[in-house]
Amino acid sequence: MNIRILKLDEVFSVIQRDCLNDLYKFGILKNSTIKETNKDFKKLLLHHLIEKICMEFNNSNMQLTVFLYTSTLHPGHEIFSYCDYTKVNLFILKSLHKLNGKLPIIVMKIENYNNLNNPESGEYKTLLSLINNEIYKVRNKSYNFSKIRQFCKNNGLSFLTNDYFTNLKTKQNLMTI
Repeated sequence: MNIRILKLDEVFSVIQRDCLNDLYKFGILKNSTIKETNKDFKKLLLHHLIEKICMEFNNSNMQLTVFLYTSTLHPGHEIFSYCDYTKVNLFILKSLHKLNGKLPIIVMKIENYNNLNNPESGEYKTLLSLINNEIYKVRNKSYNFSKIRQFCKNNGLSFLTNDYFTNLKTKQNLMTI
């Protein structure tokens, strides 16, 4: 089976730029600071996170996408110079946990990414075993995207339309044939 592995820090480095651009565009970034409790800021983070994960799935020619994340984002991201690292990190991690099972993508929390660098290590083999277990759980699962649509509605993410998720469903159906 072909698997595409995405890492949170790689995805976050892209979405934080898009998010900062939107924050400037909409006038949310004032006095070089962002209030972490600002609902629009949280919506933009969630929007860009879901959009990027879905774009990676849509643009991949792999049968399955696995999204790995650790318990911390790298604190060196530019966006953290405008907001509190700890609060945003916690918000992103909670959001990722909530996204698990709502998209045709496996979202897994791991201890660290170092396990991916050494295929001979026990940690690497354990990680592969965990990924295989998750694949087994979801391989025949059909997604109708009602859960992610409800999640988007509950979080005020009106930017992600039904057409967007219909495209994902089409891609998922094509991959299972």
